[in-house]
Amino acid sequence: MRTCLLLLAALAVPCLAQDEPEMDPVADDIIAQNILGWSLYAHDQAAWHGSDAVIPLLERDAETANDRVTVYIAEETPDGWRVGFGRLAADSSAFLVAYEAVLDQAFRVDSAMTYDDPVARKGFMRDAALARDAAVAQFEAPYQIQYNTAVVPTLDSLIHVYILPSQPDPLVYYVGGDVRVVYDPKTGEASEPLLLHEGIRTYDLRDDPQVRTFMEVDTLPLGVPSATDVFYAMSRPGPEDDPYAVRPVHRIVTLDYQFLLGPRGTVSFDRVQPDTDKSP
Repeated sequence: MRTCLLLLAALAVPCLAQDEPEMDPVADDIIAQNILGWSLYAHDQAAWHGSDAVIPLLERDAETANDRVTVYIAEETPDGWRVGFGRLAADSSAFLVAYEAVLDQAFRVDSAMTYDDPVARKGFMRDAALARDAAVAQFEAPYQIQYNTAVVPTLDSLIHVYILPSQPDPLVYYVGGDVRVVYDPKTGEASEPLLLHEGIRTYDLRDDPQVRTFMEVDTLPLGVPSATDVFYAMSRPGPEDDPYAVRPVHRIVTLDYQFLLGPRGTVSFDRVQPDTDKSP
């Protein structure tokens, strides 16, 4: 039996017929990671479009911008997103925003501005900057490639910091080689980095935009696909000549399960039979 989970607006809807048995025990864990995966994807979209809007301002102020900006933080608001570019105050009491992009809920940029006197942001932006610093301080890159960071709040008031390989090209990307650090803003404590995938694979979509992405592993550290797996599936680019074309699912096979992750955030899974062929 295959079970399908579809997450929309942080609502998990099990795709089960009424006469089917109870949900598989891994379903709750999948839902939790799926919520985080959607948040990670939204963070990436906000950071992408916000950066595009602010980079011209940074280039204009090239002589001074490096002293005012060390990192950006994307924060969701009731009306959309704001992406602040700045640095932590010397006493870590606030995140000092020197440039900022404001986006609507569809990630369209409403405005991009420069603050001659940096704006002191507390709350999530400050906590996210502290979380990122704590994660990066512990991170030892497993591969000689560039990495990006993403800071995502959780429903239990913690902060997850993901450190992922950076795409070398819009149509070339890595799957795996990523870590997660959990930060508690109440205590200032950060967990040790958790390597989410033991290996890494490179997928080049320039020659074959419909190539299937696949990973076969003995175990997954979280027991189910992580938030980054959901992110990989959702952020996969479509063919350049038809960006709305249906994209292949991302497939993960473990000793016990096969997971299929779709480009719209769907997750389906079934148990692996002893004689199942695991080839991609």
